[in-house]
Amino acid sequence: MMKNSILFVLTSCIFLFVIESGFSQTYLHDNTAVSTCAGTYYDAGGINGYYSNQNGQTVFKTFTSSNGNRLKFNFVQFVTEGNGLDFLTIYDGPDNTYPPIGVYQGSLSPFAVEGSGTSLTFG
Repeated sequence: MMKNSILFVLTSCIFLFVIESGFSQTYLHDNTAVSTCAGTYYDAGGINGYYSNQNGQTVFKTFTSSNGNRLKFNFVQFVTEGNGLDFLTIYDGPDNTYPPIGVYQGSLSPFAVEGSGTSLTFG
């Protein structure tokens, strides 16, 4: 079984002038909406685990800016099975009816995703 993991770091809401030196809040990929401007976001396996490879599993996690500014996520680590079955879609809004920013899969170098508004949805 291939071990897979995804680590996202919500570094700040864009235009936020004070950035904490450490991220105290940790979020897991689940169906719970979050209002925040900083933290660390892991796949469902958490900091020391890997996401489960459950066929047909669909989870949507929505982040909304707690100060009304745009969100930016820095992907520190991104690895999924590269078979086209495991992927992450990021939507530019509060749910999966908004336009996708991109669909990500496989092993990717660190990159950033920035929303055009105050919410991003990961699914």
